[in-house]
Amino acid sequence: MSTKTMRKRLALATVVAIGAGVLSATAANAANTLVASTVIGTGNLNVATPATGVTNPVSVANVLNIASKLSTNGALNTTGTFSATATNDTSIGLLSVGDLAGNSSPVAGTTSTATLLSSGKIVVYTTNSTNQAVLLTVTGGTISANAGATAFARDSTSMAANTLNAGLSAAIAPNAGATSMTIRLYASNDSSATAAGMLSGANTGTMTGQIQVTVASASTSGTVSAAKSSIYYAPNGNVAQNLAADNTAAFAANYLNTSVPWNVTNFASINTKDAYGNSITSITGLLTATATNGAYVALAGTGAATAGTQSTAFLTGYTPDGAALAVSDPTSAPLTTTVTIAYNGVTIGTKSFTFTGVVTKVVLGAAAHIQKLSHTAAANFKGATITYYDAAGNAILPVSGDAAYPTSGFAVAASSGRTTVIQSIVPTSTATGYIDWTCGTTASTDNAIVQYVNIDGSVVTSNATPVSCAGAATTYTAAFDKAIYNPGDLATLSVTFKDSNGNLAADYLTSTYTDGAYFVNYNSSTNPIVGVAGGTLAAAPAQTTLTANGVATFTVLTGVTEGTYQTTVNVGTPANASLIQSTPALAGYTLKGQGTSLNDVLKGIVSLIASINKQIAALAKLVTKK
Repeated sequence: MSTKTMRKRLALATVVAIGAGVLSATAANAANTLVASTVIGTGNLNVATPATGVTNPVSVANVLNIASKLSTNGALNTTGTFSATATNDTSIGLLSVGDLAGNSSPVAGTTSTATLLSSGKIVVYTTNSTNQAVLLTVTGGTISANAGATAFARDSTSMAANTLNAGLSAAIAPNAGATSMTIRLYASNDSSATAAGMLSGANTGTMTGQIQVTVASASTSGTVSAAKSSIYYAPNGNVAQNLAADNTAAFAANYLNTSVPWNVTNFASINTKDAYGNSITSITGLLTATATNGAYVALAGTGAATAGTQSTAFLTGYTPDGAALAVSDPTSAPLTTTVTIAYNGVTIGTKSFTFTGVVTKVVLGAAAHIQKLSHTAAANFKGATITYYDAAGNAILPVSGDAAYPTSGFAVAASSGRTTVIQSIVPTSTATGYIDWTCGTTASTDNAIVQYVNIDGSVVTSNATPVSCAGAATTYTAAFDKAIYNPGDLATLSVTFKDSNGNLAADYLTSTYTDGAYFVNYNSSTNPIVGVAGGTLAAAPAQTTLTANGVATFTVLTGVTEGTYQTTVNVGTPANASLIQSTPALAGYTLKGQGTSLNDVLKGIVSLIASINKQIAALAKLVTKK
């Protein structure tokens, strides 16, 4: 394949998007198969220090690098002599470097990008392997200086080197009026290839590097760009975090970045960039933060940001990129604020922060179970729900040892002398906790009331919820929720257990329960039997069928044949010796359709005849009068 043909194909595979350093490729797969195309760093030797275990790309053959060290005197080399090794070579008017993915530090396997002033020159550098010739081509620009080239095209758009295993550098200037340039590097796999042959097309090569250059008519370098700047939730108040996204693990498991308790300071990292994505490093500009709704803000350019004392903050004399923002709630009330960040009067962006307030409401739910006599309250028994809210209705998550909402703030306000245990709450997964209560030797129902004491000393009292204690079941009855159903209806069968004093029975007798899985008190050595005539049980009963407040329920799908049916309930041989009822419980129901019976039809006919006779009589009277 000729070099000309190769170039045509490559031209179809690459599209340069003109803009503020943003380029894209329609043939991304083709671009991403290239050998490393990286950037020479800005250190003293103009060579980047690679990551651990990564070979410095400058020492790798056939890698196209950009000399990102900038000239300070308009010369292409700090020593005054343009060098093939590029150790001291500098670019002029280079505004930014990156890759097609938008990263500021290109990595192996990508195509580099750059933004260059129309009056500038970009310097590129590569080495070639022994027995391998290389070719450098430019479209949209011309090679104004070169070092290490063996052959040079007359039109100054390409240069080549023989198999010298030496450096090859080129300074490239954009053509007048050009808005983009493309710089490509080819390497020949033919050991007999020469520089002259690469230039003439006699030797073919494979493209091993590519740089897409956007040409800017004027520089906005150092001028803040809202589109390129950003603000991210940060894990702490340290500066220069330069986060690439909100840090969702910034706080302990019970806090989220967007919402923290009233006495916890929230943080953000401020990324201040110019239109080319370069960091703003000026220390003469003014960075400001303004918060709504009375929140306090503070900025830090060095050290760590701490809670502020007012709703506005200013920072100057420090590099604004990577500055730290601290946001705090000056009261114990819930607060939502929007913080606006600006640099030299240009708004970079806004960020919302929510602070939950102290607990102002505690709600006890209805008891889900009846406890057994002489029960000792346990933390893993889910007897009744308890939830907590601040004044704004935000759900609060008390956690053991928490600095804002500790579980040590609980107390039993009143429950007829009972001891109440309040379970720990699982952070971030639920706002619901549970209480359990200790029972005496006598069945009773009393109100449980719980208090919560906030760390600021304010006390919140819950509503009262009835909690019960009872003995083991001795009897049971069965009943349907209705006496008459339509054929095919869903019916509910309830089996009610009572203790020896006629109270609804406790829901379990053993101490074997885990996370609220309570075994029914009629747990027997055989499965309970529920024989439904005229219908079918949705789920058959088992030895571990649950009761709630002394009642077990079953869903029955009724049949389609009208009639009266009777259901038999037998709990089997009880493991609980106090269950003395030996006869099964019975429950009856009737299936009756909505159709019209024969008697109803006859009654309707008689009524219709009577109505017709009345109308005939009335008509006869009218005719007689005439």
